[in-house]
Amino acid sequence: MSELTPQVLDGLTDQMVPGILELFQAAGDSDYTWHKEEPFFRAWARVNPAAAFAYVTTAPKELVSNARGQSAVTAEWIKSDPRAAQDAVLALTNQGVRYYTGFTAVSLLANTDLDAAMEFSAR
Repeated sequence: MSELTPQVLDGLTDQMVPGILELFQAAGDSDYTWHKEEPFFRAWARVNPAAAFAYVTTAPKELVSNARGQSAVTAEWIKSDPRAAQDAVLALTNQGVRYYTGFTAVSLLANTDLDAAMEFSAR
């Protein structure tokens, strides 16, 4: 699978997502395709962060590493709706994944709103 062009990523719509996900599924193991998937998941998070987060949370591991996917989506979601992104991270049931993804959220929050980062850390 070739790289998704910036034009595709910048113009991404919810209607395009199923077809792109099919391409990733056909490509195989995400350990070999993550460098192509990450920009897509970040772009999807700018369009529909809740749907992107739900997908990376429930996708089979061979399609996307849940922690890497959640971290990539959280990195974008935190910019547009910090509280919803934080709530999604805190709802994760796997403690290791929650910690990994939460670290991304705290790091990004600390760059723009230290009080919010500290509050989130306490949750």
